Amino acid sequence: MGRTLLIICVVVISAQACLADISSTSVLNGPIDGWLESHTAFIWGDGTHDLKQNWSVQSFDSSGYFYSGNYDYLGSNADVYNAGPVDPLTVANAAAFAYNTTTDVVGHEGDTIFFRGFNGYYGAWTISDIYQVTDLGFHARLNGHWYFQPNQTADFTTVPEPATAWLLGVTAVVLRRRRRGRPGRRIEIDAA
Repeated sequence: MGRTLLIICVVVISAQACLADISSTSVLNGPIDGWLESHTAFIWGDGTHDLKQNWSVQSFDSSGYFYSGNYDYLGSNADVYNAGPVDPLTVANAAAFAYNTTTDVVGHEGDTIFFRGFNGYYGAWTISDIYQVTDLGFHARLNGHWYFQPNQTADFTTVPEPATAWLLGVTAVVLRRRRRGRPGRRIEIDAA
């Protein structure tokens, strides 16, 4: 039993090391808390291949403009598309969207805006709240959630971690071989 446990531990550690790159390709995400309009670009991503976006209010407590990088003077580096009220983690091919490359798109509370970065990476924002702030004049802030696909694909769907299935399969094979190899476990039929 002790040897079997040792084998399982070695298999688990080996699988984690071998599959570290595969399981690290999940979609990155985080909150957008009170991002001020028309100020500086919001930057999100993996720290190396970041996306930048700027926005401005269209209607307080309702909607805003999200700018294509070719249109925005404040530094956006992505084309934009409003996918409407969808969960971004259900979108398997964000590359299929008709991105706006020259002006802006309007997004409403509840919408998901997708971004196709000039660097080849994809991101998204879900907009939960656009609200007026009076302490800064007639400006607005945005709350929501950002998403970033670090493996340079346009697939935002949640993929089950392959390491778990692989480990279960290898463990089953190891245990089965150990059981078959034990003396006294085989049943022989007498053909008399």
